[in-house]
Amino acid sequence: MTKWKVKDPSRPFESRIIRRRMTLRGFKEWCADQLDSHAATASKMSQRMLISEAACNPSWSFLSIDINKAFLQGVTYSEMSAATGEEERVVHFTLPPGSAAFLRKLPGFEHYDERYYVLKCVKPGTGCKDAPKAFSIKLASVTRSVGLKPISTDPECEVKHKNGRLVLIIAKHVDDIKITGEESEVQALLQALEHTFGKIDRNDNDFTCVGIHHFRDKSGSITLDQHEYIKSMNPIRHPDLVGSDADADCSEAVTRLFWSLLGAVAYTLLTQHWISVYVIALQRNTHCPKYQHIRKLNSLLKVLQKQKATIVFPCMDCCRHIMTFSDASFCKETDLKGYGMRGTVILRLGTQHGKPVCHLLDATSQSLKLVTRSTFSAETLAAVGSTDVLIPVMIAMNEIQCGPFTTEQLREMRENSKFVFDSTLVIDAFNLYQHWTDNTKKLPSEKSLYPHLWWLRDTTRCAPKRLRWCDTRDMLADICTKGTVQRGPLLDAMIGTYQFKFEFKDHIFK
Repeated sequence: MTKWKVKDPSRPFESRIIRRRMTLRGFKEWCADQLDSHAATASKMSQRMLISEAACNPSWSFLSIDINKAFLQGVTYSEMSAATGEEERVVHFTLPPGSAAFLRKLPGFEHYDERYYVLKCVKPGTGCKDAPKAFSIKLASVTRSVGLKPISTDPECEVKHKNGRLVLIIAKHVDDIKITGEESEVQALLQALEHTFGKIDRNDNDFTCVGIHHFRDKSGSITLDQHEYIKSMNPIRHPDLVGSDADADCSEAVTRLFWSLLGAVAYTLLTQHWISVYVIALQRNTHCPKYQHIRKLNSLLKVLQKQKATIVFPCMDCCRHIMTFSDASFCKETDLKGYGMRGTVILRLGTQHGKPVCHLLDATSQSLKLVTRSTFSAETLAAVGSTDVLIPVMIAMNEIQCGPFTTEQLREMRENSKFVFDSTLVIDAFNLYQHWTDNTKKLPSEKSLYPHLWWLRDTTRCAPKRLRWCDTRDMLADICTKGTVQRGPLLDAMIGTYQFKFEFKDHIFK
């Protein structure tokens, strides 16, 4: 495999070199589809929690590292078999034509004849299906040797505590590792990694990791953006677009361009949460796009490149409070499918110089999985989905602060609400608020909703501890479900500022 490698980003053309590596054609493995080659990466939520902790601790180090030649430094097949209990694999491969002449120059291979012999692969190499898994096992053995432990909700997010105090947290994305913690603990981790994998370059406070640019200023606030990635995208231009009918089906060539650009725009949802509802709407037409969808996608890209929105995690004193916004949209379509969408926005609350600020942990826009026949049913199912997301977030934040728990401890925490963080669920459907807080447990008109409403009542023993009804104009998740509302409130929350401007009502569950 051959590719250009830029050694100095400030001199991209003068510092280019050609990097070549030998890779195995893993797609030719006859048993590749039967392999358990899963190598997990840290979730988006874990990445955000790490950044949030770094912003709450400005004295900590905040950096990213990249392990070179990662897939060549994994465990061997015998070590993988010992670690997983699976049968040891035996893999052989042949060299490309003409390469055997170079192999014969090595001691012991003077008589190697590629016509009669093959080479045995000791460990999964670059290109093999199980190479990421082999490296993940090796990396985990090193990180856990220095005291790091995985949290239950995400094994690729590991934490270290001393005397009940968090001192180090990392999030792994194959060979890219994001780290924050006390400098002495960071140094101990880097020494262990360098002892196993060789020299490692660290990038402090200003780096790009998992496609997102991270920057930490002198005050300790952290900014996330994808400006360079968004700037590099180009709108769809094709002769078939000229004079075409908006309702006509796209040609095959234009359809492929639509898929490519839509996938690229969807990747920006890592930071551009304010466009999620538009991306979801376009994704519903990927099977048979029309020319009007091409023009809408081009318009969305134009606005995206003009807006240049960022996510800011301001340096703050944490209030240990998680606030989740839940909202839904319902559209009774002509085909009677009962299509609905739900939006969820999760904030970590804090103060900066006495003023309320927040960290945006997540903002999602998804289709409701069940058929909805009314606004009440859509709001109920959206609240179920948002509560379902809130519970693992509460568990993860608790483990980050206090350390990982056993299964029995997690069950007790879930049943007896022993979380160190408080939680609030915010909705704007007053009929759902009244039904949820009503002690009569009256059956709704749609009887199928009763199990969902009963489950919501039961979860209040754990999370959320407080239910808040707010004005629709204060509902952040409204922006994740509707395209006609103003994007301003969510854009403000993305940079760390939010407050309720209108009347609201609270109900605290006992």
